Amino acid sequence: MRSLIAIVALVLLVASGGCGSDHEVASLARQQWKITRIGGADYICETRGIMELSAPGNTPPPRKESTAVFELRSHKIEIHSEPLAEAAKLNGVEWEGSATLKADAFRRYSRADGDNAWSGWISPQTANMGTGQFDPQSYRYTYTNVMSIRKVNGKWEVKACPNQNLQMFGDAAITFREVTPSDLPK
Repeated sequence: MRSLIAIVALVLLVASGGCGSDHEVASLARQQWKITRIGGADYICETRGIMELSAPGNTPPPRKESTAVFELRSHKIEIHSEPLAEAAKLNGVEWEGSATLKADAFRRYSRADGDNAWSGWISPQTANMGTGQFDPQSYRYTYTNVMSIRKVNGKWEVKACPNQNLQMFGDAAITFREVTPSDLPK
């Protein structure tokens, strides 16, 4: 009887969102990326606002924005939870970790950057995604593939994690929106 009560209590805790299941966390990340399905393909639309670095005492140049649509092939979201320190628990942190959007291949289109058609298909390995290596030519073609996720006092916090390479250019603001057919090349 005690084991039945313990199992019921555990099920209720997970169902109430007390811990945060991988499915729940993946759903939050999917909503943040605003993954959109159009005609059997999956897309994300990312806007990067980059404040370029300037020499001390100089006025920084205005923030530049770049919006691009990425078509993803064979993608999945992987969830990584981190062990919580006692201090974090005492501060109300219930879950902490990240979600990574992985695709076997992707391609990019950005009308604002002067693209007239899709790029060729790119593998994440070719673009050095997640390796910390910087290649200015291939970096232009990468998407933000990691979300930092925390649950604090019952509320979820989801934030795009700029790639280390993007941080080299200064402060970065990353937002996502749903893709519409008019965003795609003709």
